[in-house]
Amino acid sequence: MPVPTAGMPTNNNPKLKQGQAAKLDAQQMVHWFVASCYASGSFTEERVMSSVSLLHRVPASRYAVLHRFAALFEEAVRLHLDHIEYQASAPGISPEMTSSLELVIKTLMGLLQDNGKAWAPILCKWSVGSLGEISSCCKQRQIVPSPSDLNSLLRFWLNIIPMRMLLDVYRLSIRILIDVESESCVDSLLTS
Repeated sequence: MPVPTAGMPTNNNPKLKQGQAAKLDAQQMVHWFVASCYASGSFTEERVMSSVSLLHRVPASRYAVLHRFAALFEEAVRLHLDHIEYQASAPGISPEMTSSLELVIKTLMGLLQDNGKAWAPILCKWSVGSLGEISSCCKQRQIVPSPSDLNSLLRFWLNIIPMRMLLDVYRLSIRILIDVESESCVDSLLTS
């Protein structure tokens, strides 16, 4: 069954006007989300806002949206490292990307505060997985300290704001899991 596209952006130009995401039905939102994932350009605030809307309106999309958010954090860390490594010849994290990261964190923290019992296991696993993926992807870069110097390595990653944001999600998830049920907390830690 074809997805109705009346009033929707085309695959070539997946842009929503301000407030247009709220007017889309669930099927249109999913279609737009998929189209925006394949569109050129980086993570715009508009695309992040539509992903947040999709997460709230279509809970079954959570893994796809979280995967998209993980890619946003990875891109932000890469830009930050490029900026450090190439000393101002690389642009670093743009203000738009910073506000997108803040929107994602605000949304995830809100989900944990509103319904921590349901979201904590999901976000615990997602955040620690994202931290691992990002640090793995970047471990070969010259500016990343050697794993043999664990203290320097941890200090290095904690000085990168997107990584600290992911750690905040992980920390709150763990705290909720400990408060709700310590057994599921141990299970989440073991599967992460």
